Amino acid sequence: MLDLFVLSKKRHEIPDLNVVPILDMLISVIFFLLLTTTFLQFTKQSLPPSSLAKITSPPRPPPVQAKLMGVMKGDSIHIVLNWNGETPGSVSKIVALDPAKTEESQKALLQTTTEMITDFSGRFPAEKTIQIGLGENVPYQDLITIMDGAKDKLPDMVLFSYQEATARMNKRE
Repeated sequence: MLDLFVLSKKRHEIPDLNVVPILDMLISVIFFLLLTTTFLQFTKQSLPPSSLAKITSPPRPPPVQAKLMGVMKGDSIHIVLNWNGETPGSVSKIVALDPAKTEESQKALLQTTTEMITDFSGRFPAEKTIQIGLGENVPYQDLITIMDGAKDKLPDMVLFSYQEATARMNKRE
């Protein structure tokens, strides 16, 4: 009798499994795990216990917050400079603007603004900031003239909206 196994086709060989890439990957994972566990100490945060502290320096005086506002009323502009702080105050002036004499009106507006700002700077020499707001019907040229009058003594200018300027002026009346 013939052996069937002998007559069968060639035997199938099992291919060799390449273990080198698997070992390389396993070694890199081991190194990664070892290195990340040593950095756990550096990621911990320790907070000191809370405590109360006393303020030994005197409190600062409140800020001055100077505001220069202007609203057109007929052929004149009503200018108000007010400020807060330890000694709050306000200065108000009216400048008549003649449409026929535009250049003279601008000079009068510049002079009035400069006088108001100079007096304010005399009272508060350390103050360098002013907030400027004009009503909605004040021409841009008047805004530029008022800013020119203030820029020498108070170089830091902040503009605020015409709605706020009009509301503040209406509140004063």
